[in-house]
Amino acid sequence: MSDPSLETIELLLDSMSSMVGEDGMEHQFNASGKQWQLHGLYVTVFFSRRKLVAAALHARSAGAAYLRDLSISDIMDMLSDFAKRHYPLCSVGVPFAAQAASYLPTCDAATRMRLSEALRASPVFTAPEVMVIFPLVTIRVEADFSAAAVFLRPPAGLAQEFDPSPRELAPELFPPLVDARMRSERPASWLGLRSANRASAAKRARAVLGAVALTPSLAYRHMFSGRSVWGGHCVIDQSFSISFGDSLTPPISEDIVIGARDHGWLAVLADLLVSEERSARRQLSALQYYYRAWSLGASERFPLLCMALEALFGEDGRATAAVLEGVDRAIGPLDARRLQLLMKIRASVVHGGAPDVYESSKYGQYYRRYGEDPIRDMGLVVAACLRQVIFGGALVEHGEPYQDIIAEAQARGRMPIARDYDAVLQRQDESTEKSED
Repeated sequence: MSDPSLETIELLLDSMSSMVGEDGMEHQFNASGKQWQLHGLYVTVFFSRRKLVAAALHARSAGAAYLRDLSISDIMDMLSDFAKRHYPLCSVGVPFAAQAASYLPTCDAATRMRLSEALRASPVFTAPEVMVIFPLVTIRVEADFSAAAVFLRPPAGLAQEFDPSPRELAPELFPPLVDARMRSERPASWLGLRSANRASAAKRARAVLGAVALTPSLAYRHMFSGRSVWGGHCVIDQSFSISFGDSLTPPISEDIVIGARDHGWLAVLADLLVSEERSARRQLSALQYYYRAWSLGASERFPLLCMALEALFGEDGRATAAVLEGVDRAIGPLDARRLQLLMKIRASVVHGGAPDVYESSKYGQYYRRYGEDPIRDMGLVVAACLRQVIFGGALVEHGEPYQDIIAEAQARGRMPIARDYDAVLQRQDESTEKSED
């Protein structure tokens, strides 16, 4: 029976040598440690880049799941740091004289097992847990939501996520600490993720906000104003690490309000965040693509919308067919010819025929045939599929915030009666499909 941590240790030891070799990366460090005898001794170790990459790839496939959120170079650093922390064990039997051989042959089986046990308990195989909180400016929370992996709270509710702490919180401010000696801002709400590290939490945050982006009505989802937005994060484990940065959400003209009606789909999302199923990872990837598309202009948004569909439905070797079949299973049957033309526009953009969607000949063809913007229609299709496939219809748009005003203006003849803007989503019965064929 294979032992992934032992296999990783053997690959790591095989990457270590006291000579530079063909691709050795030099590391000089103090080999002392509280539990070791080598106080104040500096050593030089060369890590073969090629062999360390092999060890990192093995750790990525066999180790803690969050490693998939990290770059290979980050995992290489984790492994080389582990080797340096455990150098007295790694170097058992290694002669002081430089030699070209790796550390692997000189490390006996018992020592390898000790190193394997240490690696199994390290962050490479056992995911740590930190809390990362993100201040949100354009999202307000009227009904707190909290699960094991994620929470959305108004400022007043942040303290409920913490055990009593000697450091006093200032939840209405970012940074949320009374004794912070730096610039401060006032968030509208807090998004919190419990994850292995900041990178993993940021990836989860993109999935959460991709779902949140599905809640505004289409008219407001991409209606941006000149309002001031800002962002940042606070990592909380044994200490606080704080940084300002770009806003996680675009400057939408109307705040998104999270209420009790959203708790159903948030619970579904919370389960997805901790799932190891491949289908869950694909659904989270689709939400992340949708999030990345949210803040972009229409032409830049289009290819990312296509990628969201492919993340949800795509299959190797038959991407277009699989997407068309997936859309029909989820929200269809729809107008097949219309969907196929949308996919042809996607192909011209994604495969290099039109760097900008407006340059595609199919873009004008779609307008002539259907009288609608294909970018807008693609957005409608993607959003409907995400809602149905991931949330089973539990996530619904929040609706038009000024419906009473619009209705009054229409009644007085000051605004046209709204035409059918979502015709692309109208289901086709069998007879209609046959007549079109």
